[in-house]
Amino acid sequence: DPFHEKVEKGNREAKDGEAAEALRLYGDAARVKPGSPIPDFNRGIVLGADGEADAARDAYLAAAAAEDPAIAADALYNLGNLHLARSEFEPAIDSYLRSLDLDPGDPDTRRNLEIALQRQEEQEQQQQEQEQQQEQDQGEEQEQDEKQDPQQPQDPPEDDQQQNESPQPQEEEEQPEQEPRPEERFT
Repeated sequence: DPFHEKVEKGNREAKDGEAAEALRLYGDAARVKPGSPIPDFNRGIVLGADGEADAARDAYLAAAAAEDPAIAADALYNLGNLHLARSEFEPAIDSYLRSLDLDPGDPDTRRNLEIALQRQEEQEQQQQEQEQQQEQDQGEEQEQDEKQDPQQPQDPPEDDQQQNESPQPQEEEEQPEQEPRPEERFT
């Protein structure tokens, strides 16, 4: 069957790192069987691995429209991984939830959903801490300004200017436990 031959050959090319040839073969397969989501699904994997995140997203969305719930669920799972890798937590969470609607028992999707929710919470907490620190810094500056005698302006210490220009040391970010990232799913 020419469709499966082209898909399988595209998969071999993709695994060998030949993205352009794999994409060409998936395009040929799509022309042989235009209604199949498999070429779009596999294009998404290759494009994502090749750093073409926007094109990969579009391919996964096309595959997610499949009538076959297993392919649609896998496409949404991979789309969630694409978003998670880019720290786009809301779309990752949405993709994982949509995948679980189609395949509620998938443990990889459940695990990645938990990771996305945790990282989103950490990001929100970090943003709140930064905002609080900025507010505190502004309040301290105002207090400092109010303490100065308006009739006798004080020169700032010489090294004060340098302190404002040097970056503040960042706390080392705590790394989450090593979680295995399931391989993309070739169909």
